[in-house]
Amino acid sequence: MRTQNTLTARDRMERAFFDLLEEYPYGKISVAQLIQNAGVSRTTFYRHYTDIFDMYKKVCEHMLDELLILPAPIASEPQESIALDIFDKFSATLQQQQKYILLLSGTNGDRYFFELLLQKVLAELDDSPLPLTETEKFKIKFVTFAGVCTYVGSLFMHLPLTPQIITLGREIMNTAPLFEDKKND
Repeated sequence: MRTQNTLTARDRMERAFFDLLEEYPYGKISVAQLIQNAGVSRTTFYRHYTDIFDMYKKVCEHMLDELLILPAPIASEPQESIALDIFDKFSATLQQQQKYILLLSGTNGDRYFFELLLQKVLAELDDSPLPLTETEKFKIKFVTFAGVCTYVGSLFMHLPLTPQIITLGREIMNTAPLFEDKKND
């Protein structure tokens, strides 16, 4: 992990943003507070963001980019295990980032994070170069949607994402096809 001295200005601003988000709704955080906590200049802030609202959106997008990094397919790996790898990585990252996701979407954030998450999951899978069938894509979308809804509920009740939810998601991923994939004749 980077020390405070090796963090980039953007990293320091994001860290300061999350620290302030623990105390204030993001709309009430001032640029002056943020740059003071981050130890950067006003010019540096405006080089990266137009205002605090822009920062909130970019922080959400940055967090989602990290959440949605798909594993590189291994040629010898069966298709079913590729879909499970995607699910497992996504679940693990959700658990690791729980504090930050709660801050972005809790009482001091808003629902933009989860709206963007669902949009990105749908788009990423449709545009994915991974060798996934339509059934596997549908299952991943379904499990992701159900998982995100469950995860949001657990965050707001301050409950961990339980192993049973992850197990259920993996079982759904392993079920028989929900519909036949179209075959090219």
